[in-house]
Amino acid sequence: MHIKLWNLVSVASRSLAENYITPTSPVPSARTCILHIERASTSDPPRSEVLSFNPQKWAVVKKAVSLRKLKKNFPISKYFQVVQSLPDDVDTSHGYHVQCYKNFTAVPQDLKTAPGDAKAKQLRSSAPPSPALSSTGVFSIQCIFCKKVQRKKGQTEERLMSCETKQAEATIKDAVKARNDHELLASIASIDFIAKEVKYHHSCRRLYTKLASSIGSPVDDKMHTSIRALTGNVVYVKGLPVEAMCSAFDYIHSPEAAIRKAALILRQEIKGVQKMPLPEYPTLQDLKAGEGSPPEILLMFFRVLYGGLSAVPCSPRVERYASSIIQDALFMTS
Repeated sequence: MHIKLWNLVSVASRSLAENYITPTSPVPSARTCILHIERASTSDPPRSEVLSFNPQKWAVVKKAVSLRKLKKNFPISKYFQVVQSLPDDVDTSHGYHVQCYKNFTAVPQDLKTAPGDAKAKQLRSSAPPSPALSSTGVFSIQCIFCKKVQRKKGQTEERLMSCETKQAEATIKDAVKARNDHELLASIASIDFIAKEVKYHHSCRRLYTKLASSIGSPVDDKMHTSIRALTGNVVYVKGLPVEAMCSAFDYIHSPEAAIRKAALILRQEIKGVQKMPLPEYPTLQDLKAGEGSPPEILLMFFRVLYGGLSAVPCSPRVERYASSIIQDALFMTS
């Protein structure tokens, strides 16, 4: 009896040893270092484990970001791509190596003191208007022309784009000077567009620079006719804000404006219909004919509306519906 009991205890002990005492491999961390820069050589010591951020550490990183963006050579620095890919906030998947954190937050001392010193030496009366910079030291995320973030171009939404070349920067600044746009010139004259991440809508920039290039250029009769056909009765005033100009241009080419124009054309045609009063005792044929013949352009409108372009000439059913609604339109408009 004692032997059997001892055997059972031995088997149970071996089972526990196999299942629980055997050491397991450490689970690799799922965090990635978001401040990481590849080592210059393989002889450098390996980085430590990836640690998670706490609020204090993340605040130091964000401050370092704003200071690094003040550097003139920031777009070509090794930390440019790191800063561009940093999230707005961190979660459990984001971390840092101790050495990477030290390198990234080691901002040169001159960047920490230069802005304050320059401000102390400058008279308030001689200082130019402050540009629209955000708390991170870059331009506000909005179009410098229309002052909006989102802008619809037809049925699609146009996104902001950043100025990426010195040539584009020079073109914009030349256009601002040509138009004597003092307000915009004061905010961008001394700004490095690439370093400050100046943003704009492509259509706003194109329209602004196009109008600037046309200042002082003679307009022949053919060009004048073409412009009137494209823009309608829009008179450009030198002091007109770009936002108002863009809004007017967008409305002229919007579906709402096209429908309004079509409705006014149809209304004018209906008003021109010669009415024939019904007899005192009208017959069924007189009632069907109505007081006047509808204009052909109105018939075409309802034929296309009900049947589409592929259904012209339309079926008898569509013709009946069109004739019925046309009589109502004639009655209501007259």
